[in-house]
Amino acid sequence: MASPAKAGAVAGLVAGVVCATIMTFMEVPAPGGVTLTLMELLSRILGTDGIAAGWVVHLLDSALMGAIFGWAMGPKVADYRSGLAMGALYGGIWWVLGVMVIGPLLVGLPAFAPLADPALRLLAYGSLVAALAFGVILGTVYYGLLAGEIRLQPAYPQEHLPPPSALRPV
Repeated sequence: MASPAKAGAVAGLVAGVVCATIMTFMEVPAPGGVTLTLMELLSRILGTDGIAAGWVVHLLDSALMGAIFGWAMGPKVADYRSGLAMGALYGGIWWVLGVMVIGPLLVGLPAFAPLADPALRLLAYGSLVAALAFGVILGTVYYGLLAGEIRLQPAYPQEHLPPPSALRPV
């Protein structure tokens, strides 16, 4: 992997897929007395029903957050242990920023409302689990990519593809 930011973006996508899967099935009480999955809640914050918008935005955010991790925290990652630790710290920071501050403000609630309101505490704790899982996966995959222990391979090996000259328009 050439650059820390690129390795971080790829690791962020891997972590994002895992966390989006968790968010797709984890149900929490939502404002209005309904129960939604975390992904449905994210989609509603974005103004849509279903989960597609939540997945798209979550994966874009995950890649961006991963690239920032590679740039800002990457130099502190020297092995899997430090990748795990820095990733968990980073996930916790994003939990505070995203779930405790930005998310509530976007829906008209005060910062830290998920912790202050007993009806929203499950949302706070569920999203903390997802944020820490994201960070741990991000940090460990990031180190694996930079160390060359995890390699990205094309789905179909290049030697089995026809040469470009054989791919003429018909």
